Amino acid sequence: SVFKDDFRIEPHDTSVALGETALLECGPPRGIPEPQVLWRKNGHIMDLTNTKRIRIVDGGNLAIQDARQSDDGRYQCVAKNPVGTRESSIAFLKIHVKPFIIRGPQNQTAISGSSAVFQCRVGGEPLPDVLWRRSAAGGNMPLGRVHILEDRSLRIDDISIDDMGEYICEADNAAGSVISSGILTVHSPPSFTVRPRTQIVDLGAELLFECQATGYPNPTIFWSIEGNRTLLFSDTRVGNMETTTTADGGTILSVSSIDRSDNGKVIVCSAVNSVGSVSTRAVISVNLQDDRPPPLIVEGPSNQTLPIKSVTTMPCRAVGDPKPVISWYRDGIPVISSEKINISVVGYLTIANLDKNLDSGLYTCVASSKTGKSTWSASLRLEAPTNPNIKFFRAAETNSLPGAPGKPIVVQQTDHSATITWVRSNKVGASSLLGYTIELFARNVTDGWAVVASKVQNTSYTQSGLNTDTTYYFVVRAENAHGLSAPSVISDPVTIRKNDSVLGIDMSEARASLLSGEAVELTNATSIDSTTVKLFWEVSNH
Repeated sequence: SVFKDDFRIEPHDTSVALGETALLECGPPRGIPEPQVLWRKNGHIMDLTNTKRIRIVDGGNLAIQDARQSDDGRYQCVAKNPVGTRESSIAFLKIHVKPFIIRGPQNQTAISGSSAVFQCRVGGEPLPDVLWRRSAAGGNMPLGRVHILEDRSLRIDDISIDDMGEYICEADNAAGSVISSGILTVHSPPSFTVRPRTQIVDLGAELLFECQATGYPNPTIFWSIEGNRTLLFSDTRVGNMETTTTADGGTILSVSSIDRSDNGKVIVCSAVNSVGSVSTRAVISVNLQDDRPPPLIVEGPSNQTLPIKSVTTMPCRAVGDPKPVISWYRDGIPVISSEKINISVVGYLTIANLDKNLDSGLYTCVASSKTGKSTWSASLRLEAPTNPNIKFFRAAETNSLPGAPGKPIVVQQTDHSATITWVRSNKVGASSLLGYTIELFARNVTDGWAVVASKVQNTSYTQSGLNTDTTYYFVVRAENAHGLSAPSVISDPVTIRKNDSVLGIDMSEARASLLSGEAVELTNATSIDSTTVKLFWEVSNH
């Protein structure tokens, strides 16, 4: 008998996927008689008599069909004949399990600004790697707002509409890969992209108010008049008011044939969807002649001390509708053009060959029109040029004055006050800014434009003590050591009304009504006292 020592083929470490066929090769040593081949698993001889799944083939190879995780282990080929026993090196068989989803991402709906978590619990051997991605049509991951949690879930923070789409979890290992996905739907409450603006309009004209809002689901937009129970949805006409829908999803309210009764009406635009609601207001201000502000003096004269026999020019520029007329007074007496006195077309007063007795005094520029008048005064002092005790000074050059502030905007109002804010000019002038001067006008309340505050340090100001049912206008001027700037643009009219500060409306019932298909019709409204109203309504189905 003969039995060589060396195996012709040794088994090698092998790995296969679950369910596949594993083949561990073994070429036993040559011998006479031919050796018998056996296999050990984890140190124990394998009994293959009762299984067809595991067989020895091709003279020594071990074939394992439909591999199972229980087949995982250490395998050794054993060859025997009468001479002895030979054992191969040990080979490891590893059964890999393809990734599988234990709990995958689910479709979900979230509110904008909140967070959403997509789960991706997976199994497999070896443990699969997990990768998250968006579908090709969804765009890139919102980097900076996504986090992979310890359990491999995906969390998206501060969700926005742009995050809507399909999120895919992909798990892979050596045995294969698997994917699962969930769709994120984002709902957001309405927000205005275009708000109606308070407008001044002439009698008989037409007004257009535009309103547009975004949100998901798309919000329903409707109009109303504060204090009136009628709601105007898209493409509706009631009286002199009509609504139309724009191509980009907005809505326009047109108010035709404006009359005096429309003055002060508060137009309300509201937007509502299943997530929330918003509303915004604008006021119709009819340009009644009596209510228009008087002329506004843009540039007026300054106090001056000049030598006799010199020349002075005192400015007076004013704006207004209709165009104002400029006139001058010295100590209350009209100034008449002459050989030495000239009043230009725009209102500048030039006096040549100045005389101390004839020309010294208080000069007042008056800008007047049908809407009223405004005045601006300054003193002119004249002295001999040789007088050593006199410090002469002329009016400051325009470029040394600060720039005009931005148009004052009303940011808050109550029953008796209004807060305005404005943007400062980048032009400071030839000296540091000292502050701002606030001027106010209200018909039958002020005598023309009245200065109500000086040297205000901030770019906001609150005027209290205002009267209800009165329309106010504001302008702001900047001041430095050289003088006052030109005025800002006149503010939009501010009409003080009772309880005008209560701007928020709880629209939950309106939202529920719209969603349920029911409508509430207001049948009567009775005033109980100055702060209470009793309402009567009926519910009708549409």
